[in-house]
Amino acid sequence: MKAAAWLCSRLYLDQPALRRRALIMGLLVLAVSCSASLILWQKLHSDRLRALTIRHDALLSAASADISRELGDISRIMKLMYLDTGVRRALSSDADVNSGQLAARFVNFSGALGNLLQIRWLDADGNERVRVDFNSRLTVPVVTAEKDLQNKSSRYYFREAIRYPPGQVYLSEIDLNIEHDEIVTPYEPTLRAAVRTGIDDGLQAGVLIVNYDLSALLRGLASMSDEALSLSLVDQYGFWLINRQQEKEWGRDTGHSDFNLAQEDPALWQRIGSQRPLLGLDWHGELISCRRINFVAGSEEQGRTVFLLADTPRAVMHGVLLNNTGPAAILFLILFLSGSRLLIYDMRNMSVQNSLSEQLEHDKQALIETNQQLNQSISEQQLLQDELVETRKLSALGMMVAGVAHELNTPVGGAIMMASDLAEENRILKQAFHAGLSRKALETYIGNADEALRLLSNNLSRAKSTIDSFKRLAIDRASDEQTDFVLNQVVDDLVNSMRPLLKREHIRLDVRLPEDISMTGYPGVISQILQNLMVNSVRHAFGSAGEHRITLTAGCEEPGRVRIYYADNGRGVEETMLGRMFDPFITSARGEGSTGLGLHLVQQWVSRILHGSIKVSTPQGGGLAFVITIPRNTPEQNS
Repeated sequence: MKAAAWLCSRLYLDQPALRRRALIMGLLVLAVSCSASLILWQKLHSDRLRALTIRHDALLSAASADISRELGDISRIMKLMYLDTGVRRALSSDADVNSGQLAARFVNFSGALGNLLQIRWLDADGNERVRVDFNSRLTVPVVTAEKDLQNKSSRYYFREAIRYPPGQVYLSEIDLNIEHDEIVTPYEPTLRAAVRTGIDDGLQAGVLIVNYDLSALLRGLASMSDEALSLSLVDQYGFWLINRQQEKEWGRDTGHSDFNLAQEDPALWQRIGSQRPLLGLDWHGELISCRRINFVAGSEEQGRTVFLLADTPRAVMHGVLLNNTGPAAILFLILFLSGSRLLIYDMRNMSVQNSLSEQLEHDKQALIETNQQLNQSISEQQLLQDELVETRKLSALGMMVAGVAHELNTPVGGAIMMASDLAEENRILKQAFHAGLSRKALETYIGNADEALRLLSNNLSRAKSTIDSFKRLAIDRASDEQTDFVLNQVVDDLVNSMRPLLKREHIRLDVRLPEDISMTGYPGVISQILQNLMVNSVRHAFGSAGEHRITLTAGCEEPGRVRIYYADNGRGVEETMLGRMFDPFITSARGEGSTGLGLHLVQQWVSRILHGSIKVSTPQGGGLAFVITIPRNTPEQNS
């Protein structure tokens, strides 16, 4: 009893009224400390999850771009081979198959193309008539002897390709290469591209097949993984093509049916198989994101699907939780101890009035320290926002470079093919010259050479045009000085860099611009504004079905001012959102990694740099429209 009385005296709780006040204030301090700690924990956890989700999205975007680019290259290679003059001459239906000439053309292809395993032509019964092998174990292409040719009529890719519409490229499933009914070791991940011949094309009936080696692609995708983020690839049946545990790969080909995601986690497989994309899904302590990739040849979808999975393991997520708990616990202790101390001071104030000034000064110092900590936290948040803006700029640059590389690939490859054709025609002419040159042979050579030179010139012109466009775009983006430019050319350069992204997302772009809108100002800023609007439409406007369309027009409706109209026919936004579209951090897709800074930056660039205005509206037919009005001659920026 004496000890309790002494403690109450020291804590100034020797009066019933003070004890009641202390109880109420103590509960309030505890509630405030718990609430503030919980809010801090949730904020830290949300920020770290958002950072991981952004990494997931960036990894899946890079891997998806690599796969789509590889599939597009394979389809273009197949079409070039099908249209090759030498191949068509060797397979002409007017005579027997010229195996030697066909093999020679196949060998010539190896000089211009890489990652090939085999090029074959199979007749309508599935018999290999000509086959050339290419792989890392061979220093030169090898033409297979006639006695070693096989019948492939039982293989699924032959049965499917022989029924495929003529002239269209068929893509097989990704599986391991098999020779003589055995899997080739070391494993050769293979994708087979085929074109059916002999249907209204003047060729022998059969199938032209190329075995494409995907080892380099899969190794590149696997190398993107690290300890905190794992990238996996799963086929449409749930079997692993890339897995951190390599022994689980290729279960369908090696007979291990249990190495299958659909069996290991049926619920997750069901979520992955749905049409809704996954980004930052918390699944039993792991963070999982998924992106579906469909094989497409031309405009026909073939029904083959693979899934890219990005996974942050439980151990990393557990570390994130622990990292969040530490600062929250420290904040709880600081607030609780500070609150308790303030409570004691309050009790002392009520019992000892003379010591109030000293205690108030001490409390003031504690509040100053807390305010400094809050100011530091605000500064760190501002740095994070600046880093997000820079990340968007780097993402735009990466998209631009990938687009130009994609556009250059086809004309350069075509130029190589035409050069190869000219060399082949020159060799044939030399043989004819030594054997006795006929008028018909000379006319044939001249006709083929003219066509090849025309195609070669067209392809090189396309490549030069793409390079010039990229050069102008890069110079405009890097320049801070005013320059004279034509609006139509700035838009054309931007469209060339964005075309691969729009094509991959099946979005049609309608551009109707007069060719005489000359301006003085900052073309790089205008290009960045239009790119932000296009990327915003790609990410937020369109669903999985329907015709996706973006419209871009411009005109001079007022003297000295240019009006740019941009619209998409996507899902639009709610009326309540229209008035807040340009506010920072306003987004309807924050769970998908969006920061809400894209349209805010567009509004800042239009008003502060171009001295114009931008308005947003919902067209009658649906979607979203932006009207940008800027001076034809932009005033110079103050230094």
